[in-house]
Amino acid sequence: MYNITRIILPLLRVNQLKKQTLKNVTTSFCALLMLCVCPQAMSNSSKNPGWQPARPIMVTVPSNPGGGWDQLGRFMQRAIGQEKLAPVSIEVVNRGGAGGIIALSELVSRYNGDPYKLMVTGFGMTGATIMHNSEFDLADTTPIARLTSEYQAIGVPFNSPYNNLEQLMAAFKKSPESIVWGGGSAGGADHLFVNLLAEKMGVDPSKINYVAFTGGGEATAALMGGQVTIGVSGYSEWGGLVEAKRVKLLGVSSQERVVNPNIATFHEIGIDVVYANWRALVAAPNISEEQKHYLIELITHARNSQTWRQILKRNNWQDSFLVGDEFARFIADDKQQTQRIVERSGLGEGGKGYAAVGPYFFPSIAGVGLLLSGIWIAISAYRRGELMLPRSEWQASFLPLLKITAILVCYLIGLRWIGFIFVTPLLIPALAMQLGSSKHAQNFAVGVVLTLVITLVFENFLNVLVP
Repeated sequence: MYNITRIILPLLRVNQLKKQTLKNVTTSFCALLMLCVCPQAMSNSSKNPGWQPARPIMVTVPSNPGGGWDQLGRFMQRAIGQEKLAPVSIEVVNRGGAGGIIALSELVSRYNGDPYKLMVTGFGMTGATIMHNSEFDLADTTPIARLTSEYQAIGVPFNSPYNNLEQLMAAFKKSPESIVWGGGSAGGADHLFVNLLAEKMGVDPSKINYVAFTGGGEATAALMGGQVTIGVSGYSEWGGLVEAKRVKLLGVSSQERVVNPNIATFHEIGIDVVYANWRALVAAPNISEEQKHYLIELITHARNSQTWRQILKRNNWQDSFLVGDEFARFIADDKQQTQRIVERSGLGEGGKGYAAVGPYFFPSIAGVGLLLSGIWIAISAYRRGELMLPRSEWQASFLPLLKITAILVCYLIGLRWIGFIFVTPLLIPALAMQLGSSKHAQNFAVGVVLTLVITLVFENFLNVLVP
């Protein structure tokens, strides 16, 4: 019995050791398998702990397609998508007008506290908010990340008589009114660059002939069509036109020939101008710290990716990455510097001579118009003696007016909380019904057409925000 026990016990111990070893090997194999099969999922979860988006993130480009802002937004969309950095898609929409103030006003007022709304911004928007005396500026947003800086380049049509930078600048200094500049919106990076250039050359800024466009694509089309003499834009925006020999680039705003050895700098011909246009992403105000952290981490990982490094190299963009509180301080400093450029260039002090544009501009116009109309109706009724009628007759006469007034009050509230495009088509048939019309479908169609016409006129020609 003793001998059997001595034989069996070691065998049991060996068997238990084998089971434990097998268990350890199996556990290690499963862990290794998870690392091999799901590295991206584990990577993403470690990158962005906490709040996660549950629906697509919208990036607003505050200009029409074709410019530097548009490029930044769409290239960032590509980097996040190709690197699979977000659990949701990134969508890009263009919202041009008023140097980006329309998009800025919507981000601050309409999308307050919404973590799914980002906006491309940059030096040009700072200048536009100052010149237009905007109700909002970049300090009202949530800074996410400054991403790039880019030098300005000036170009002329390929068949232009100007063949070098010295020749072109000599013509500008001799007769500034004869040179028509084409670039981005008033107060934007292109506009301020031309004014800074004139200041350094001793040219009266009031003699600058500058045509502002809402997007880089429109500016280059005007250059090709002969509407302007010189086009000014970020260096990367000229690529295809230069390669196709439709544009000659004559000058760049860098200190040395860092972007292209064949393009002269203003500095080397004796004009002391070194100028870089920064571009960035901001979010809506009043998002939570957790949401802000997620967005900063998302953009940081996109910026560190191989895809983004290739984008920077291909577009000759300078990496000027800055996030969070440091970026917020940069925005404040940049506003002060831009204010000085605007004042020295004679473009107005903080918006002198420019229309103020804000999210309440259109409702204010509508409200004042309705108030004046109501006062006029009351005075007319008083003169006709209708206010002195018996109670029954007074109610019969003024009940429709009270209903119309209630409809108009609801319309003004709807402008603020729903939007002009949605409430105006309903206003027309509602008013027509109170006036006795029974053609509801026709009245609704009239409301839709009127809404579209007003939107086009105000936002594309007057640069006034329609809520």
